[in-house]
Amino acid sequence: MQKRWQERPCDADVVAALAQGLGIRRTTARVLANRKVTSIEAARRFLTPSAADLHDPFLMNGMDRAVDRIERAIARGERVLIAGDYDVDGVTSTALYLELFGWLGAPLLYRIPHRLTEGYGLTEAGVHAAREQGVTLLITADCGTTAHAPIELASSFGIDVIVTDHHEPQERLPQAYAVLNPHIPDSTYPAKELCAVGIAFKVAQALLGRHRGLAGSVGVRHVEPLLDSVLDLVALGTIADVAPLRGENRYLVAQGLRALSAGRRIGVAALKEVCGIDRKPVDAGMVGFQLGPRINAVGRLAAAHAGVTLLTTRDPQVAAAAARELDAANKERRRIEEEMLAGAIARVEREVPLDRARSIVLADESWHPGVVGIIASRVVDRWHLPTVVIAVGPDGRGKGSGRSIAGFHLTRALEECRTCFEGFGGHAAAAGLTIRHDRIAEFRERFDAVVASSLSRDDARPILPLDDEVDLADLTFPLLSEFARLAPFGMGNAEPLLTSRALAPRSARIVGNNHLKLQVRHAGAVTFDVIGFGLGHLLPADTTPVDLAYSARVETWQGQDRIQLRLRDLRPSQ
Repeated sequence: MQKRWQERPCDADVVAALAQGLGIRRTTARVLANRKVTSIEAARRFLTPSAADLHDPFLMNGMDRAVDRIERAIARGERVLIAGDYDVDGVTSTALYLELFGWLGAPLLYRIPHRLTEGYGLTEAGVHAAREQGVTLLITADCGTTAHAPIELASSFGIDVIVTDHHEPQERLPQAYAVLNPHIPDSTYPAKELCAVGIAFKVAQALLGRHRGLAGSVGVRHVEPLLDSVLDLVALGTIADVAPLRGENRYLVAQGLRALSAGRRIGVAALKEVCGIDRKPVDAGMVGFQLGPRINAVGRLAAAHAGVTLLTTRDPQVAAAAARELDAANKERRRIEEEMLAGAIARVEREVPLDRARSIVLADESWHPGVVGIIASRVVDRWHLPTVVIAVGPDGRGKGSGRSIAGFHLTRALEECRTCFEGFGGHAAAAGLTIRHDRIAEFRERFDAVVASSLSRDDARPILPLDDEVDLADLTFPLLSEFARLAPFGMGNAEPLLTSRALAPRSARIVGNNHLKLQVRHAGAVTFDVIGFGLGHLLPADTTPVDLAYSARVETWQGQDRIQLRLRDLRPSQ
């Protein structure tokens, strides 16, 4: 689909003030201004995130009550259970709670449901299992905000439930002992960016920081090093869950990436070795495309316990075995994904009226429910329409996953179709649902009408938000050194996207799996290598000048640093 190139509007006076006040180049100042960083003080905080950026955890609704209940459970020796989700956010949250209770010398049980046999989140079966184990306090990790019936059942058994979650609430909150979720309607917490592992970190920060008497009573004297030691878990979960890298998350992820690079956690070191990145510093891209998918894969296809084992074991042999298991699951996931994606593309081209459709809803009885979210993402990448992909089981019940586009809140749209579902939940960009096969046609029609009411066809064209237009002569190592200070990059803080115009393409060819490789040169400028992953369809027909939209990175080849352009789009020069 043809993209819209859109230069971000920017106040020239703000850019000039940032450039002069910080001693940085105008392009870097524009990038900051485009990220809504418009004052010298805000820019300094952005460029040097610190622990001072962390909010008081007791600003979060319910934190006082939750911490008091956890303290009481530990003092009484109660049985406490963590009920986690099977994705990276849920797995890292569970691992963080295991570490926290381990510091305090308190035993902790955990349970993550099997995706295929139990489904998402806290279930009534899980509550019955907790009762049989003698649990009196249950803490959710990345689920629970919409688990009304299971929480009511737990209460009837005398089990208190503390919800720690970041998914959008429905009309009412569950009747839990405490609900820790920055998205609840009357939230007093200053930030919304935290995912579940970030909220688990805030629980640890509150429990150890404000109640140092409890920590001291079990031999914990130095709180800050303990909190720092779990930031690798926070970075894994936050990046893999595509949470915005703004506010607190910026500091938590920046510090967590340093910890992941050091590889002090035995399981992380084993997983890095399996990925072939054990000798490289870890960045957000490595988490998003190598470490995270492997932890996710085992939970997509079966049970996620190997991920928790990987992140909590102290035994190198156990860690190595868990890393191999995750890697094998990821290979199988990729095989399934390739087959499903080919089928999904064929279904869209055959069944969806793309000239007028505002959304895509696909369902199939042969699809694997653990991979539907990935397929939904791939379909959105290809057609840029809000998409729901549903795997229908033998019992006629469909498990679906949806992905959205920028500016469209998926879960609110599903709320308007809620009578079609047995259950649903999620947030702006992604959601899950359960639906009977005989309701899918009705849902497809209603969902498309809801999307059409707020999205035009032009809205469905992907936008490339350009940060600045530069001459190739200005693309230098010092500029990219300034860009490096803007990292970590991800949701909410995209890698700077530049454009250069009227460039002469040379040596253009397709390499590997439909990747475009070429060189470009502008009058008086050096020649730059360009790589466009999966963009073979943009291969220039001749040497007619082209405009490029790209990000720029420093790559090392045979001991030499060079600047490489990562292509996002290419078009004939206007």
